[in-house]
Amino acid sequence: MKYCPTLIRVISISITIGFLGLNDVPAQTLGQNNPKPRQVNPKPQTPSSPVSKSEVSSIFRKIDQAVSKSITLSKAVAASQKPRTGVASRSEIVAEFHRVYLLCKPKFKYTANPGMTEPSLLTISEQDPSRKMIENLITWGFIGRYDPIATSKTQGMLPEDFGFAVAQFLGRLCELTHTPSSKFSPTMMRTDG
Repeated sequence: MKYCPTLIRVISISITIGFLGLNDVPAQTLGQNNPKPRQVNPKPQTPSSPVSKSEVSSIFRKIDQAVSKSITLSKAVAASQKPRTGVASRSEIVAEFHRVYLLCKPKFKYTANPGMTEPSLLTISEQDPSRKMIENLITWGFIGRYDPIATSKTQGMLPEDFGFAVAQFLGRLCELTHTPSSKFSPTMMRTDG
């Protein structure tokens, strides 16, 4: 599975683009001599409403499928299949990220340098069980310490913030589950010449 990091990145980008509805922009046709340039529709506006629980569960079902195929997990813990309505809270989203993290942790090939958390910036309550989860995800680099999922004052997440969090999570998952090449990784290169 030499191309797994690329596969997961492509899947994460396509999920994000499909989720945000950016696939409605027509592509330029190549090889045609059009006398006038094609009109390109403006970028569609993303909805300003927070992501719903059903959208989040749909995305995490796709993530589960992609991860289980590319990392070849022995056991899979499926996302909740019950019908869900309403706005997804950041705590619920963090819990889903943490579930996938725990599922993939046995397949990590190396341990990266731990990231620093800024507890004063985290807006998830200290009594909330997802507080420890998000601190752990920030330490491992799956979530940025200044990202909206960690620092937003609102309970839900906007689609573009959620898409960014998914892409960052999957990118970090690719890094940790595949052995980097010492030829192209500066942190693994020999320094003695």
